[in-house]
Amino acid sequence: MFVLVSIIGLGNPDDSTNELNESEFEIPIVSRSTELIALESEETITIRGNSTLQLDYYVNYEYECGLSGYYTSLVINPINQPDADAPLWVWLHGGGTGYWDEEGIYHSTIGQDQDTMNHQEDAAKLRWHVEVRMETNQGILEDQTLKRRIEEGYRVLVVSLCDHDIYLGMGTTYPNHPTNPDAQVNGLQATMAAIDHAISSYPTTQVWAHGTSAGGHGVWGLATSYAAEGNPITGIISDSGLTSPTYLDFQNITEQGLGGRQQSTWRALEFAEKVGFYTNLEIPAYPEAMISQSDFRAVPSIFILGDDDPFCYSDADPIPQASAKNLSNCGHLGENLRVSIDNQLNSPHELHVIPDTGHVPSNDPGPANDLVDAFIERILATNPANFLHHYYSSNQTIEDSEDYNVLYIGHSFGKIFAQQMEDLSLLAGITNHSQYIEMSGGASGAPDALWADDGHRENIKSYLDTGEIDVLIMICCSKDFIETGAQSDEAIWNFTSYAVESNSEIRIGLAFPWKDFPEDYENGTEYRNQTDWAYNSWVNLSLNLSRDFPTADVFTFHHGAVMYELRDMFEAGELENDVEQLSGPESTSIFRDRKGHAGQIAIDTGALVWLHAIHGVDPLTMPEFTQWETDIREVARKTIDEQNSV
Repeated sequence: MFVLVSIIGLGNPDDSTNELNESEFEIPIVSRSTELIALESEETITIRGNSTLQLDYYVNYEYECGLSGYYTSLVINPINQPDADAPLWVWLHGGGTGYWDEEGIYHSTIGQDQDTMNHQEDAAKLRWHVEVRMETNQGILEDQTLKRRIEEGYRVLVVSLCDHDIYLGMGTTYPNHPTNPDAQVNGLQATMAAIDHAISSYPTTQVWAHGTSAGGHGVWGLATSYAAEGNPITGIISDSGLTSPTYLDFQNITEQGLGGRQQSTWRALEFAEKVGFYTNLEIPAYPEAMISQSDFRAVPSIFILGDDDPFCYSDADPIPQASAKNLSNCGHLGENLRVSIDNQLNSPHELHVIPDTGHVPSNDPGPANDLVDAFIERILATNPANFLHHYYSSNQTIEDSEDYNVLYIGHSFGKIFAQQMEDLSLLAGITNHSQYIEMSGGASGAPDALWADDGHRENIKSYLDTGEIDVLIMICCSKDFIETGAQSDEAIWNFTSYAVESNSEIRIGLAFPWKDFPEDYENGTEYRNQTDWAYNSWVNLSLNLSRDFPTADVFTFHHGAVMYELRDMFEAGELENDVEQLSGPESTSIFRDRKGHAGQIAIDTGALVWLHAIHGVDPLTMPEFTQWETDIREVARKTIDEQNSV
């Protein structure tokens, strides 16, 4: 049953041990809620004589700050056009770090204490963060990155930092909290909720995340977390905040008070325990490891360091590890990342260590801002898709009961296709398709894991309780399906039984994905080996389900077969003008990362298989996809015909 183990990402089938390969871990899906976000105030200010900016201030009452108040955000709308379609520029300001030890003592950045960044940031404070970085003492606006975006018509979202957690908390317990043993660290949850809310409330094209200092760490969490959901943001700018094990090389300097910006009592590993996943350096989720080991490229990233920045110990003598490579301390901090980027084929990422430059150079006039501009231009030249947004855990309402409502529950190997369905259906002349998604990454998106998880199960039930779901799509493979030799999947029966109670004529779709880690297989033949047998077993399972639920129309489809067909064509030289490599940039590869997430040609082709499964649309009747020289309609038709022969 090794093919099924590989399909749901439980490990390499050729690995005889049970140890997790360091490049095969899963980025956890970040649970978050927008339900308690409230608009608290609106303000219109005049700038440059007669131009206006509308500022909208929000409070998210779901997430409490470390000591008092709640997480907040400030939307700065485009100049003179508050309702305009615009790219969203998410700015994560700086603010240092901090944690309580077991004795209740707070350890932080020099000049800070427990009250610095553990309280609610009101509208004036968030506005201050922007103004103090953009204005000189004489009130003159400086030429820096945030100012340039505002002048270019971006919509800016300023998010708050009030757990002192570099924006990376995911709902874990706040260790050693002095007054509340149930307090949580919520930085990443609250930031993503603010982004979700902004995108659903304002017309948005691309989404960029710009982090300075503490925020430089936080934007990496945004990049990888949204990518894990199959919905990557457009790009990130990480300025003077680089998460890396190399920081541990400087711990002695901190403890002796010889340099850096942390108090001498501050300990990196104790702070990492507070923040959790993204600062657990035993998990290779930090930039240099994700790029080198997991070939992460879903979100283009530019990393900026000032070579004269005391936060990377420029104020101390070079440590031996730096001197051995003739590097400064700041150069040493970024060196492993530089090597990872240099060794990544056609890497979308950049690292710049700017000489004679201090902390957060994108906040001040200087070359960093031109580097950011050039990075944006490079990404926009690839014509990135607009950011697609769905609520994953906070909105289970059906917008129109007259629509053809389709609910997909599962992991990212299905979600990316579900996201295409509304637009693709419209292209096919179907105007009433409404798509809903409940997603969890990797094996946690299999039916059994969704049923076992209280939050996901109740969300899915809430959708089904409306009685308005026309199609429920689940995706392989539960552990039960694997362990019984593909004979049963109790969770699929559980979901179907619940679905038919309120949706008697519901259609149940069982989607079959592809094997992950495609580069672990020498060629397409080896990659596809035994998947046809596995799909036959999936079809047999659907027949049993249909017999047990005769009022439900049960159907199967194998969109994963598209991956095998495209790989065979690539290896035969039949995709020369469309695909440059097996894994790499989304626009020119079958897979966009080592895990095996779909590249654009695979997304477009697989979506046609989904469209046929849901609406019966023959791919050959669709308009030609002129962006590809290959007629992907024929590729989709071929895989459908092969499935029909099962």
